[in-house]
Amino acid sequence: MRVVAIGSDRVCDSDGERVEPADVVRDLAEEELVLVHDLEAVVAIGAVEEVAVELADADVVIGAWTFPDERHGVVERRGVLTLERLRWANTAGPALLGSGGALRRSGWGADGDASLHDLLLRLAESVAGSHVRSVPTVFAHLDRAGAGGTQLRPAVERHLART
Repeated sequence: MRVVAIGSDRVCDSDGERVEPADVVRDLAEEELVLVHDLEAVVAIGAVEEVAVELADADVVIGAWTFPDERHGVVERRGVLTLERLRWANTAGPALLGSGGALRRSGWGADGDASLHDLLLRLAESVAGSHVRSVPTVFAHLDRAGAGGTQLRPAVERHLART
């Protein structure tokens, strides 16, 4: 499994080396699994690996995630990958598991946008609903609610221009 971390100003491989998204997706094998996550998230690699074994037929797997809330303690959300919801907020969460083919077909990185939100919108545009799985397994924890939200508006504007 390949790991790609996305920060507000960079995309890194599992060694922390800066990579270009277009280069990453170009080199992926069709069935290769890729864990893509927000650089600020604490990822539960063991949980992701368990799900990867069980759901090998899916192009994209979205897990649950947790984050702290002042009133409710640690809150858990289940990921949803739909265009309608993603246009307003990152409802898929800070981590996903995708096939190399799905990431390549999405065109992620082709226009220079390397944000997680752009990737999520592109996947929602290009992957048929029957090949997306949302599982209750927690893939990641964010130390603060709304982390990574600064890329929402530009990603949605580019998505609307494409569609």
